[in-house]
Amino acid sequence: MLLGSSQSRSVWLVAFSFLVAACLDILPVGWLRGYFQPDWVALVLIYWCIHDPDRYGAGIGWLSGLLMDLLDYGILGKYALGKTVLGFLANKISLRLRVYPLWQQCLGVAVLIFVDVIVHALVRFLLEQPTLSIARWLTPLSSMVMWPLVVVILTPRARTRRY
Repeated sequence: MLLGSSQSRSVWLVAFSFLVAACLDILPVGWLRGYFQPDWVALVLIYWCIHDPDRYGAGIGWLSGLLMDLLDYGILGKYALGKTVLGFLANKISLRLRVYPLWQQCLGVAVLIFVDVIVHALVRFLLEQPTLSIARWLTPLSSMVMWPLVVVILTPRARTRRY
């Protein structure tokens, strides 16, 4: 494989998009006192699982969750389990979700991220940690609002990498 091939460029694009999303996730932004904090890594994961389901799925979900575990300085696997389930589910419904209009995709993304929040809450419950804050339960709604932005930013770059 050549260094400048389209496949290697696409791998760098995906890695860069996850790195930017992880940086946005750990930034201490005070949007509406923390109640408007989308899960950027989950949004990027869902995007790549929907638009290239043959290459991205539960494996990339596990890696992105492990990245979030390392950045959070918490127990390894806490985010990885949720992102693995999210990547698997997004991959399974990718063909159906891709054909919906953008506003219906927003609803599907909210449901997928809600499943991720539930898995995260179950892990915290099993580890006997405090329950999730109300801001974490509002993550699916704020992520749903930001889904069109993720699609607009990543879609032109995804199209140019295929040709």
